[in-house]
Amino acid sequence: MTRRGIGEGTVYRRKDGRWEGAAYLGTVSGKVRRLRVYGRTRKEAHEKLTIRVADMQRGIPIPDQEWTIGAYVEHWMRTIAPSVLRPTTIHLYRNIIRLYLRPVLYERSLTRLTVTELQAIVDREYETGKTPSMLRQMRTVLSAALTRAMREDLVVRNVARLVVLPAYRRRVTQPWTSAEVARFLSAAKSHRLYAAYLIVSLYGVREGEVLGLRWSDIDWKRGQIHIRQQLHYYDGKFTTGAPKSDMGKRDLPLLQPVRVSLQNYKIHHQHIDAETAELGDIIFHTNGQPVSPSYLLWTFKRMQRKAGLRRIRLHDLRHTVATLLKNANVPDRDIQLILGHARITTTQELYEHSDVDRQQQGLSQLERSVLGGDGRPLSRQTLPSDDKSNKIRFVSTSVEDAPIYRNAAIMVYFSAPSERVPVTSVIRQLHARLSIRFLGGLAVNVAVKNRSSNSEQWQLKNPSQQDYR
Repeated sequence: MTRRGIGEGTVYRRKDGRWEGAAYLGTVSGKVRRLRVYGRTRKEAHEKLTIRVADMQRGIPIPDQEWTIGAYVEHWMRTIAPSVLRPTTIHLYRNIIRLYLRPVLYERSLTRLTVTELQAIVDREYETGKTPSMLRQMRTVLSAALTRAMREDLVVRNVARLVVLPAYRRRVTQPWTSAEVARFLSAAKSHRLYAAYLIVSLYGVREGEVLGLRWSDIDWKRGQIHIRQQLHYYDGKFTTGAPKSDMGKRDLPLLQPVRVSLQNYKIHHQHIDAETAELGDIIFHTNGQPVSPSYLLWTFKRMQRKAGLRRIRLHDLRHTVATLLKNANVPDRDIQLILGHARITTTQELYEHSDVDRQQQGLSQLERSVLGGDGRPLSRQTLPSDDKSNKIRFVSTSVEDAPIYRNAAIMVYFSAPSERVPVTSVIRQLHARLSIRFLGGLAVNVAVKNRSSNSEQWQLKNPSQQDYR
């Protein structure tokens, strides 16, 4: 019997009937630790141990300790997440962990979790009523933690990325029209937060951005609004933080209606000393505390009902502003800067929406360019020159006003550009070629006629030549 090589490990049967494979392998920190794997048969335990030994030989060390998914996710949320995620995102992730991850994954081994095992969990959760959106949130958090674990050489791959989720249909947003925005602002005119709703409706700023505005962010002389922070409320307290991205820090022009509404708010509602108010000189506050996002949302819903408008989310006003700016032919880059999006594709694909009127206008333009506006296709058989309503008539004659061809005069028609039919480059070339052909033919016929006339005159003067001919 051959001896085992160093690091190959051993496989033996345990008292509980299972088989155990064990080997001393190097860890991430450079130390050596005894690794144990288990199986129902000797072959299963040996295969598992062989895989781990092969990973070590390929330069993939084992972790210094055996993590459960729950222990590592908590470690990641406590030590790593605060340095890479915004406070609001951390708050959201904690809720996702509590609702979706902890009940089904926390007790499982971090290093032994397989794609097949995780896929079975996802499928089971979907069958028990979890929506595709919930499962996406669950995978997002788990994938973020596993990505960090992979960088620390705790796992070989991120199995969460390989899981197939049920089809997800993005919520269809129906932004308000300009008339609906006007009705909403009219209903909110008498409310003390009218200035806040006016800013959201005209600039499309985020809820946290408008609630985080300070009086120092309003440049009255230069006529600008500086977006520099957002207001957050969770765990029973208010905090402020930077906008969602670097592009979120932006300067917007102070429109005259916004200037007036802010001045009126300052006169009638700014009675709290900035030094005693929480978070300094926040503009919108109640009894010394900033207005909470939930109160802004609740009031928004109430104003919708008051105006008899179809219901949308407060965040949908960002979609509304983007769409109205697009319909006003504002360049996409400028819309991106106004909304503070990090990528222009976000503005184009998610926030700018089309409407029936714009589609009708575009298709009508296509109809006129293809069918000429009267239902007749523009083709070789049907050209703008066939239009008899707007013609320039040319009568080809000789210099003596005699017809070029015997018994008839040639009538050549050239169609002048019609307002009803768009003049394309192809039509211009057709006009040019027809003109050249007509003028060329006219010149040839005149030359032939003149030559014939000169020949007859020469024959009359030289009768002997005529007899010889």
